[in-house]
Amino acid sequence: MRFAEAAVSPVVDRTNDPVDSSRLALWSSRVLVLIGLFAQIFVAWRFWAITWDDAAITLGFSQTFAHTGRIEPTPGSGIVEGYSTTLWMLLMAAAAKFIASPAALLAFAKISTLLLNLANILFIRYWFSSWTSEVLANMVAGTVGCTLMFYETINGMETPIILVLVLMMLILLPATSRAGRFWYIFAGSALLLTRWEAAWLLVPFVLAERSLSRNRYPVLCWTVLFVASNLARWLYFGDLLPNTVIAKQSFPYSAASLHQGIVLHLLEPLLILYTCKVLLLLLAGFLLYRYLTAPGSFAPVVRIRQSLSNSWQLRFLLWYLVFSFVLSTAIGPNWGPPSRSFYSAWPFLIGLLLLPVLPQLNPRVLGWVTVVLCILTLARMQARIQPLRSEKAPVYMPRITVDRVGVAAPILADLQRISGRKNLTYAAPDMGAVMLFSRNVQVIDLGLLCDRTLAHQRFAAIRPYILQQRQPDIIEVHEVFTKATKLGEYPEFLTQYRPVYIHGIRFFLNRRLIAALPPSRLTEREFLPDGSPQSAEQQAFLQSRAPYPYYPIDYTLNKTFHTYLVMQ
Repeated sequence: MRFAEAAVSPVVDRTNDPVDSSRLALWSSRVLVLIGLFAQIFVAWRFWAITWDDAAITLGFSQTFAHTGRIEPTPGSGIVEGYSTTLWMLLMAAAAKFIASPAALLAFAKISTLLLNLANILFIRYWFSSWTSEVLANMVAGTVGCTLMFYETINGMETPIILVLVLMMLILLPATSRAGRFWYIFAGSALLLTRWEAAWLLVPFVLAERSLSRNRYPVLCWTVLFVASNLARWLYFGDLLPNTVIAKQSFPYSAASLHQGIVLHLLEPLLILYTCKVLLLLLAGFLLYRYLTAPGSFAPVVRIRQSLSNSWQLRFLLWYLVFSFVLSTAIGPNWGPPSRSFYSAWPFLIGLLLLPVLPQLNPRVLGWVTVVLCILTLARMQARIQPLRSEKAPVYMPRITVDRVGVAAPILADLQRISGRKNLTYAAPDMGAVMLFSRNVQVIDLGLLCDRTLAHQRFAAIRPYILQQRQPDIIEVHEVFTKATKLGEYPEFLTQYRPVYIHGIRFFLNRRLIAALPPSRLTEREFLPDGSPQSAEQQAFLQSRAPYPYYPIDYTLNKTFHTYLVMQ
């Protein structure tokens, strides 16, 4: 029997939904959806400057690809797959063909993610309302919009488009027309190009379909694309895995020990479930109430089997959540918004937790339960927005924003102008904004993500690759990367570089570059006994809006030089 012709009963009888549902539940849930929509716009406007620097990394690649046809961080930096999502990079590269200004390109990316998340809220509501009650659909869409989207809305990155593609596939899955099937396969193909692991998330669609004839062409097309894209990756980049995946297998992205790493990975699904603790308590309370009040008719296993047999939507929910939990466990904690790898599964987890409860409540109880859930969701929204007001935002990577990392870009431009050196090589761990806003600057990513050699050889390559082969004009390290690079242990670094403070920020300049600077622009000073610079530089640093503080390990490195230069 063809999938679309199967007699599929909705999980919830919606024929009398406007009459039977509590008006209080209906209108309060609708208000929650509206608040979720307006909250995205408010957060995008109010916290416009809090854009994670990783967003500029992808845009830097997009800008270079649009202008040179090569996939590099900046022209001449070296071919590498240092971005998170091929599809998003290509889309932004197409935009960069028409948008000359880096600032305008960043604004375009941020507005795009805002519009995508607004569409996501509406798509979530549309899909759930097609097979459940409107109240439940509104609660899922409103909860996601009010509590889980804010960082992805303001970051200008790829995660919202992943959810858009998943929801589009769900809406198109029952289609029988050629056009509907074409766009379903197209959306799945686009999803494959988002992340390397996206192929894993296509499996639930195949399992939910259950029809071999309807699965034949989608599976064939997606398999061919997956093989072709990985072959292209291997031929062009020299690796079967994205460079970002390779780089994150070691310090500072991995745990200190294997045991700690396993524990952190296994804790990831538990932390995801803990985020939904209110809904879990509601579900547990409802099941306990049903068991105590009607033990004879309480047969959850039988009802679950019947629902799974009758509803492809429910089958998809379960399969997608299982695959998403496995994926999140495999990826583990990441440097970014919490549980970012689970982003596309949040609506389905919330829906699955509400599905056994809300449709079974009588109208009066449903109304009050919905109101309470709305109030708790709004309280959670306030708690989510509060950290955005912090001076350290985003809290998952304090101060590492495009705005703050970008303070290095005009400094590099000044060095180019004053030294007469049109081209510079810059090595540093935070460089998304530098890639996006600098011109004629080749970059070496000490954060490993955007450099193939460092991703493979890690920090063991500092001496042979960085100091002996590349010999960058400028090196910037701080805190954890000062420790990881161990620059103070290498004679090449101590003899070829000097610390130079520019606007209070410490850079290590190659002596060749220093020789090209007018002596009148440089002043020599001594480090204080603890290795910190003089008070004038400390005050200038506070005013520089640099994203990172300096720690004792940075001052220990300073002591090996005794003196430093200040560029006026």
